[in-house]
This record gives sequence, C-alpha cells and structure tokens, in this order.
Amino acid sequence: MVVEFIEFLKEKGWKIEKNKEKGDSASNTILSGYGELSTAFIELTENYKSIISGDETKWFLCLNDYNDESEYAFKWNEFELMSLEAAIGDEEWENEIKDWWRTKLPFMLSVSGDYSFYAIDTEKDGTIVNGWAPEFEDVTEVAENFEAFLRKIMDGEILL
Repeated sequence: MVVEFIEFLKEKGWKIEKNKEKGDSASNTILSGYGELSTAFIELTENYKSIISGDETKWFLCLNDYNDESEYAFKWNEFELMSLEAAIGDEEWENEIKDWWRTKLPFMLSVSGDYSFYAIDTEKDGTIVNGWAPEFEDVTEVAENFEAFLRKIMDGEILL
C-alpha cells in the first residue's frame, strides 16, 4: 500500500527522498509515546526521509522529523506549540491543549492557505483527523485508519 501511495504522489509531482537505511521507529521516544501505530504508518516513516508536495507547502512527517533532525522550520508538533503560545497565562487552557495533543500524532502538515494538519487519533483506535488554524483542536474525522486515509487520497476523496 505504501509503495503504491508513494508512486501515486510521484505522479502528482511530489518530491520523495527514500532513506538510505531503514529507520527504527521502535526506539523513537516520540512515536513510542503513542502506543501501537499502524504498519503502513511505520513503513512510511521508517523508509522515507522526505515526502514533500511540488510547491513545498505540504509534507508528510518522517522519522527524522520525529527525531527533531529535520531541516524544516516547522517542528513535528508545531501546531500544538502555537496553541500553547496562544494560551500562555491560562494554566487550565494550557493543560487542556496538552491533554488533547497527547493522543493526536500529527503526520502531515500544510502551510498552503490556512495552516492545517492530519493526525492519528490514538484515543479513537487510529482514526485520522484533520485540523486547521486558528482552532487546531477542533478537528474533523476523515478516515477510519491510516491505510484508509492513503486509499482515499489515491481515490480522489481527499485532496492534498
């Protein structure tokens, strides 16, 4: 499924860079904090160094992003950090934001138009959610799991 998806993105003009060596997500402290993640998600994050749209406004997060070894200006949890910045001084709001993000793992970010993201909701057995600025925590469910998300993109049901 992942190889088919990568080929689909290449045909759409995405820039794909494969890792020279497969990464190890099991030893990644960030990813391990989200429990069991789908095989397709792990395959994508471990095997690719970068997956970026042709106009460089959208990208999938790869293992190096979760290791804070990315060359992007945006961190993997950039939108959580933005929300926390907006909540400075309101401890209750800050805690609500932290609690919410504790079960949402962003895997794709976009700065095309409004800032937006797709994330795995580990609280809901891997459901994929979509959120955007300014209320990042107000999300819409878009797929029942990561594999279904990839399929919906390839079928044209979700446009990137």
